[in-house]
Amino acid sequence: MAAMPARYVSARYVGREDAFGRLAAVLDDAAHGRARAMLVSGPAGVGISRFFDEATSRIAELSAPMTVLRGGAMPAGTDEPYGPLVRAIGPALAALPDDELDAVLGPAAVELARLLPPLRARLEAGGWSFDGIRPGAPERRQARTMEGVLGMLGRLGERRPVVLVLEDLHRADAATRALVMFLARIAADQRLVLVASDQPDIIPHDDPWVAAVATITDASHPLERLSMPLLDRGELAALIEGIEGERTSASLLLLVAERSGGSPLVAEELLAARRELPTASLSGSLDELVVGRLGIRSVECRRVLRLLAPAGRMIDPARLARIAADFEIDTSQPAPRSTSSPRRGDGVLDADMTAGLAEAIEHGFLVERDGAVGFRHELIGTAVERDLLPLARTRHHASLAAALTDVPAAAARHWLEAHDAPAARRTAIEAADLAAARHAAADELEALELALSLSDLAGTAGAASRRYPAALVSIS
Repeated sequence: MAAMPARYVSARYVGREDAFGRLAAVLDDAAHGRARAMLVSGPAGVGISRFFDEATSRIAELSAPMTVLRGGAMPAGTDEPYGPLVRAIGPALAALPDDELDAVLGPAAVELARLLPPLRARLEAGGWSFDGIRPGAPERRQARTMEGVLGMLGRLGERRPVVLVLEDLHRADAATRALVMFLARIAADQRLVLVASDQPDIIPHDDPWVAAVATITDASHPLERLSMPLLDRGELAALIEGIEGERTSASLLLLVAERSGGSPLVAEELLAARRELPTASLSGSLDELVVGRLGIRSVECRRVLRLLAPAGRMIDPARLARIAADFEIDTSQPAPRSTSSPRRGDGVLDADMTAGLAEAIEHGFLVERDGAVGFRHELIGTAVERDLLPLARTRHHASLAAALTDVPAAAARHWLEAHDAPAARRTAIEAADLAAARHAAADELEALELALSLSDLAGTAGAASRRYPAALVSIS
């Protein structure tokens, strides 16, 4: 029988059956009206997102259907308040017909419309009026938002059990963390499962999330804790076979086991580097493996990867085109090409960007999801970002900030990395305004503190060059 073509991830899911068994018990409780919460923990690269992918697929095959709502946190300090929740519930609510939407929202319509502007526009088109609605006492505003979310999830659960998956809470905004605590402690007689994930190995001991997890664990509805282990030798052998398409040799298994330490991501990159860099040493770090593979890609592919690396999020093609145009605005030379042959673009990206993007996806650097592209894993993106030269990194952050004006928290952090204090201060104030509009007091305070810390610097940095400010302005 012919061997399967090589892949960058396994063609089938490997291991974790104990974890699926524990998740199944939690789902069964929720199906019978007993709300449950589960926290899945593990280091980066251990495969938690892939576990959630497989769990979503298995849930879809159940005879009794469940609704899976899934959203993940962006890099710390770059997300809007309740960002993971908005990304989880937004598509599901948008898909409901008007009569079902009104029933599911119920008395929470005002609170949820505040989080989802497209939802508000739809409700107003249907005859709703939000004029004259008072937000209530300041100390009750966030509580009303969380109660509204809980009520909406409960009504959605009356149709079929709801599985709310919120990933990477170690870097989530304060409002999302508070909501998770609220749902885990308050939800009771509902067909609801809250599944969250974090990386405890990188969370400081004094981080508020540590105390929050302890509080949830000791609640009357105990938090189900699940630590995702590294792969053992047998699971690594199955992973290699799923990637290479044939049974692994003892020598290859030994190499992967020793170098990866059981991390699925490192094992995947080791196998990719072994195929693509046959003369290179495989004893280096994950960063070295990624950068080694980056070095043999075309200039078009490297260009796309470097533009995306500092973003830390999925980027749609139109925004990617804006990032590229802004990055190259001060250059008189066209972007380098690896061929003189003509190419065809896709209508949004130019022909070379289209070719580079396709190559990056083909070789396992990027993935495409819901009309946007991003790195297959954040650690791959981090490795590419670390390979940027300092001045280029500054320009990349400035271009990202200019393209993310609709996400002021992200824009502020990128302006900060670009050493543009006035722009960082301005967008931090915009982020505070957005947090205030969503009744997320802690996130509003964080954004205002950032703006205040930049006040003096903004006054002295106004005339600094945007393109090469690192040599002109220091805000450290």
